[in-house]
Amino acid sequence: MPADRPDQLVDRLAGVARRLGRPAVVQVAGARPGPRDGAFVVGEVDHRALLPHVVAAAHHGGAGTTHAVAAAGLPQVVVPHLGDQAHFARQVHRAGLGPAPLRPVLATPRTVADRLHEALTAPRYAARARAAAAVMAAEDGLATTVRVVGRMTQVGTHG
Repeated sequence: MPADRPDQLVDRLAGVARRLGRPAVVQVAGARPGPRDGAFVVGEVDHRALLPHVVAAAHHGGAGTTHAVAAAGLPQVVVPHLGDQAHFARQVHRAGLGPAPLRPVLATPRTVADRLHEALTAPRYAARARAAAAVMAAEDGLATTVRVVGRMTQVGTHG
């Protein structure tokens, strides 16, 4: 998600990593890639390649990111900013995949670190995330879509 001041946001996210005492991979559109104090900034990256190498994710709650983190079986912390992100943030929490979402005005290095610490130390989030990933891996979304669209078009032609 784009940021008005990407490097300033990266510095705040590196602060989260320092508070947790863990390294972080940070992706902020427009930020300068490379190492930072406590973080490594990446540009565009394939989430399917990156996520198997991390233990949790904090993100904005976009549909694609939420899906990728769930499919990777990771606990997640969501800080929704606009549109449908609040919906996905609530669903993540409701499904037990992570703690309650944080409103952007409350998202400081301390509060995000606290939520990530909760996501990492409460066993229920990791267990639910792994279970959700197993269900998602067993689904054949393309076949289901073809079946549903096929039924819809058959109904329309017999109508």
